[in-house]
Amino acid sequence: MTYDLKANILEAFETQPTSRHSELLDALDPQEDLPEASQPTEIRTQLERHQKQALTFMLRREQGWNFDSSSGDFWGWKKASQGRVRNTDLWGKSFVNMISGDHQLEEPKQFFGGIIADPMGLGKTLTMIALVAETVREHHVGNLGSADNAETNNSTLIVVPPPLLDTWEEQLSQHVVSGSLIWSRHHGKSRILEIFELEKLDLILTTYHTISAEWKNGKQADQSILFSTQWKRLILDEGKYYT
Repeated sequence: MTYDLKANILEAFETQPTSRHSELLDALDPQEDLPEASQPTEIRTQLERHQKQALTFMLRREQGWNFDSSSGDFWGWKKASQGRVRNTDLWGKSFVNMISGDHQLEEPKQFFGGIIADPMGLGKTLTMIALVAETVREHHVGNLGSADNAETNNSTLIVVPPPLLDTWEEQLSQHVVSGSLIWSRHHGKSRILEIFELEKLDLILTTYHTISAEWKNGKQADQSILFSTQWKRLILDEGKYYT
């Protein structure tokens, strides 16, 4: 899958904290106890059970909606138990929003990715590093997104608040088998200037402020590496404060 960063910015990128809270996630009641993903060979630290389950969740979410109603996903495909009901086809079937309970005939617009919202201290950073490691052996870029005039790459872009840059690099050094993942910063004086530099990188660390500054300064598709490529994956750390 790929993500076009430029396509997701309609006007100027604004970094504003938000205090909006949603009860939607609390409404989720998955019927499935997620299986544990295998330990990635690139990760030297043994993952806990909840981290392996989170890895399973993210690997599934990167494949798009799973309409099996028992999967615990946001959308399901159901058949009315008795006769026809509103918003179903001739056979009484429809797509069902598992949160709101709404039915619709049209297949929901595809969506890839998910949110890991475990409490602080449960190792979300390690979980996301494991996600990158689990898919780093893939030598192709998926088919999500098709931005015009944008090259694709097999790198994951990780966007963090500036104080967490060192934390991420420390976590990578601590948990990753030496030489298994290659990463670099795109921040301050450490900038990636050419597309070909991405070919040898699995991870790029940048900040919300760097993205904002490059966009506002007009460094878009022609000048900024951030906006001139389709990324395999975007990881937003502390994203709730910047959306």
